[in-house]
Amino acid sequence: MGKHETSKASCGRSGTPPASAPRRTSVLSAILIVMGIVVLLAPVVLTKLHNADQVRIAEQYSASIREIPVDQREQELARAQEWNERLGRFELRDPWSFAPDPESPRIPGVSGCVGDESGDGAPAGPVGGD
Repeated sequence: MGKHETSKASCGRSGTPPASAPRRTSVLSAILIVMGIVVLLAPVVLTKLHNADQVRIAEQYSASIREIPVDQREQELARAQEWNERLGRFELRDPWSFAPDPESPRIPGVSGCVGDESGDGAPAGPVGGD
């Protein structure tokens, strides 16, 4: 009888898992699924909240602009147009796609090339030290 009791006890520990193990696994799986859904939905929810805040800010700005008298708005518009005319017209260019602009102002002592001490933008010599 002593052998029989010992084998039953050892069989219960190492043989089949206890009945609470499947329940623990399903709870852990459910927690992981919920966490995954939260991680996936967080950017969507936060974007929606941010957009709602931006709409509120834009509406407040529009309301504040409507409160400014028409003559004052026209004066500000005229000042802005005058400012833009003083700036002059210029072309926005991608600095990596085109050669340097020959009309660009030069700063004395500053060149466009590393190692150029003449200030004319020409390379100082061969690179790599021949």
